[in-house]
Amino acid sequence: MIIMKTFIITICSILLFSNTLLSNPKFGVSGQVKDKNSKDALMFCTVSVYSLTDSLVTGGITNEKRLL
Repeated sequence: MIIMKTFIITICSILLFSNTLLSNPKFGVSGQVKDKNSKDALMFCTVSVYSLTDSLVTGGITNEKRLL
C-alpha cells in the first residue's frame, strides 16, 4: 500500500512539474531590421513572431535607435 501511494505521488509530481516547465518557455528576440538594398537599419518597423502553427506568439517595434 505504501509503495502504491509513493508511486502515485511520484507520477503526479512529474506530471505537474513537467506541465509547468513546458507550458511557459522563455525566449527573446533582438537585433536590427535592415533594408534589403541599402543595408540601412530601419526605425519603427513592426516585427511579429509566429509559431509553427501560424499563431502569433509575440511582436514588437524597432525603436529610434533602430534596435528591437
